[in-house]
Amino acid sequence: MCTQVAIDRAVTVERELHRLQQKLKEADRRNAELVCQLKSSQADTLHATSNLKSTSLSLSVLQKNNNAAVLLLNKHVEDGIPSVSVQAFAHRVLQKCSTKEHSQLKTKKAGRSICYKRVAQSRSLKKDAKPRSRRVWMKKKVRLLLNDVGAHSDEIVVELLRGLAKKQGMLFAKRSDLQLSVAQSMEIRDHVGTGANGLYRIKQAIEFYCPALKGILLPPKIRRHISIMERDGVVPSKIVQVCCTVNKKGNKRGMNTFYYCSRPSQLLENMLVRMFLDKTFQPSFDFSSMTDTIVISVGFDKSDSDFVGTWRPCNRRNGNSAVYVQTFACLEGPVSEDYTNELVTIGRPLENRNGVH
Repeated sequence: MCTQVAIDRAVTVERELHRLQQKLKEADRRNAELVCQLKSSQADTLHATSNLKSTSLSLSVLQKNNNAAVLLLNKHVEDGIPSVSVQAFAHRVLQKCSTKEHSQLKTKKAGRSICYKRVAQSRSLKKDAKPRSRRVWMKKKVRLLLNDVGAHSDEIVVELLRGLAKKQGMLFAKRSDLQLSVAQSMEIRDHVGTGANGLYRIKQAIEFYCPALKGILLPPKIRRHISIMERDGVVPSKIVQVCCTVNKKGNKRGMNTFYYCSRPSQLLENMLVRMFLDKTFQPSFDFSSMTDTIVISVGFDKSDSDFVGTWRPCNRRNGNSAVYVQTFACLEGPVSEDYTNELVTIGRPLENRNGVH
């Protein structure tokens, strides 16, 4: 029994000794860590002190000589990541040595250009940022990039955008290279054989299947633009009601419709322009005794029921056909072919036809 008690006491003493040894080892490890931290703090203090002394020395150099301060700034930057004191010194150098317009300092070192410029700290975007915060951040980034790119020439900007578009699988082109004019749209309409409404439906289909081309390939309000362009080339006309003779005996009168060109000179101008464009012009001496003259043939003829006034340029080679003869006035019948009706319609002055006396 006594032997068992002695054995138990010996085991307990051994355990206590082992526990004390573990505590001594843990204390030694902590002491070593404290010594390392103390040495590190002393090194940081010495580095900060040296930076402070160097910065104060740099500031004193800046007050005496600007060029020496720039050389000293180059040395500070080469040592590694600039500290806060070095950044403050660089800010002082920029304030004193740079121009107020650009706020930047350009210098050379070993034949290589160096530019110092104060850069504002940019705010980073969090992963869980809200959509509104993300849009604001992206707008600021885009604005900064546009400001930096705008400082270069247009040729460099175009090449940069073309390279970015190619890298992202996008198409980069000028709007004028993709957009069809109104005249070209009309040519497509006539080639397809449709009207203005059909061209508008084609435009709707293109914008539905290719939303990126909306308002680009075909101009907006295409029908309105086409109507304006076609209206510009139309010769204006007017329609009035006149009292005239309606039978051959001349003893019966009635109201008939009379329509005419309010600008007959414009119609004649279009006919002459077409003659010169077709290269069918011939001198007047080839078909008459007149020289250097534009000859216009004017005729009045009565069809089955209408009384029509027509003309044509005689200088057009082989132009005596219905294609090159244009009507400038017409009195709808039944009507009598006499001078009385001519005087109140075709032979009436243009001022009186328009109601101006």
